[in-house]
Amino acid sequence: MHQILSACAETASNVTVSEAKFLEHYLQAYRLGKSSYASDLEAFFGESREFASLNREILLTLLRAAHDHLGARCLLLKWPFVTPYGPELMELLPAVRMILMVRDPRDIVASLIKVGLRMEAGGKENPFGRTSLEKTIRYFHDCYRPVYPLLEIPEKKRRIHVVRYEDLVSNTAVELKKMESFLGLSVQAGGEGGSDLKFDKSLWEEHKAEWLTELSGRAISTASIGSSRDTLTSEEIAAIEDRTQTFFSAFGYRRSE
Repeated sequence: MHQILSACAETASNVTVSEAKFLEHYLQAYRLGKSSYASDLEAFFGESREFASLNREILLTLLRAAHDHLGARCLLLKWPFVTPYGPELMELLPAVRMILMVRDPRDIVASLIKVGLRMEAGGKENPFGRTSLEKTIRYFHDCYRPVYPLLEIPEKKRRIHVVRYEDLVSNTAVELKKMESFLGLSVQAGGEGGSDLKFDKSLWEEHKAEWLTELSGRAISTASIGSSRDTLTSEEIAAIEDRTQTFFSAFGYRRSE
């Protein structure tokens, strides 16, 4: 999705060189500050709404700096671990639009297992070994827990656009039309063609090559849908389904027959 949107005319200079980890760090600090505000911060910043206003200005300053540096007309930021901080992001930026990408949990776990094997082959510790399946499931599933309540609040839900990976790669034109309506951007030209997508692999190849796949930066493809069938055992699939029931229900995935 990030690569598709970066190919739009409005965002043509926003090459997907890296991910916006700084957002996670900043929003995490804000959440921690709020959790102990009365005992630790109130004496310095006054009432909590004043603290929120200060943090809003700091966050806007950071985003303006990134916008100016990238030189893009529209700032696109991606980092999966911003997802758990969706409540803080919406609190500080009431006009923010959030694209929530989801994928079949079975395929997510299968993909993470492959990442772990590539890490292992490169001499790194494998955090996604088959013997730690529970940990691997929590790695991605815990990201979504804070978002579920937002999807139950109409005024919050209107600012979140859920896109299922399977729908995006299988019915690209339909999904991009929905995206146009949500974002107010012309995205059709950026994502419908069969050509490779705009993607600078240099930073990834240097620092986190194990996360790259044969599809990275390539044209939209359905090749990885159902990848769990070639990677996971029936017992592992059952364990994933049992531990991600909320995810399945929230995003319309079906358990195995």
